[in-house]
Amino acid sequence: MPHPPVTLIAVPYSFAGQLPEAWLTPAERERAAAYDDGVPRRRFLAGRLGVRFAVAAHLGVREVMRDPGRVVLSGQCPKCGSAAHGRPEAAVDGEKLALSLSYSRGDVPGGVSGESGWLLVGTGPAESELGVDVCAPIDEWIGIFDARQEQTLRLLPEKLRAREAARRWAVIEARGKASGHGIVPGPSHAGSAADAEPARLAGQLDPAPGTVGEWAGALSALGVKIVVAGTEAESAALPQLRAAVVMQAPTRG
Repeated sequence: MPHPPVTLIAVPYSFAGQLPEAWLTPAERERAAAYDDGVPRRRFLAGRLGVRFAVAAHLGVREVMRDPGRVVLSGQCPKCGSAAHGRPEAAVDGEKLALSLSYSRGDVPGGVSGESGWLLVGTGPAESELGVDVCAPIDEWIGIFDARQEQTLRLLPEKLRAREAARRWAVIEARGKASGHGIVPGPSHAGSAADAEPARLAGQLDPAPGTVGEWAGALSALGVKIVVAGTEAESAALPQLRAAVVMQAPTRG
């Protein structure tokens, strides 16, 4: 399987505790301090760490790790213009990059519920719309896919179903992120297609006409760079995670 023409970085939540304070901007340090110690704070810190690792690796500019102000994060919903949600972007010294982030659910196999997890960051050329998603195995998948996909999952050996369900859901999520709308509507999107039940939505989200490429499978099959293995539980969960990467032609004016 060819690797996506993007840089993909995976960071475990636990690595956030090793983040040097110098790698955060003053505003990020203030925001991190506002979180209670726990998963929300680790997720935020892992996100900032992962983005800077991905940008530095993609551009070959390691200095951004020690000069966090050079990486400017922004985002805007293409439907309502809100900066509170929508497709994120990164810029380094004025050079824009496509950016997408995804967190695995907290209760990764073998871990304590809510205490561990993985962040996947993808970055690539600004001229493409990018969506990435990482998903832990889905044991209870009945009702979240359409009838066609459910039937396909039932035909698989039972031991493979949870991971294949995760791969299929990651594709759905990545397509939604690449489009900029996601599968969860923003607060001003009442009545939009994103309000549909997941089982209905799964069948509707076929690749967009402008899709440049779509890759899905185990993280190791996608050329993801693992920054660090993490805790014992996170390391054990890593081979079970499934991910998807979707690139679409730009739709913005």
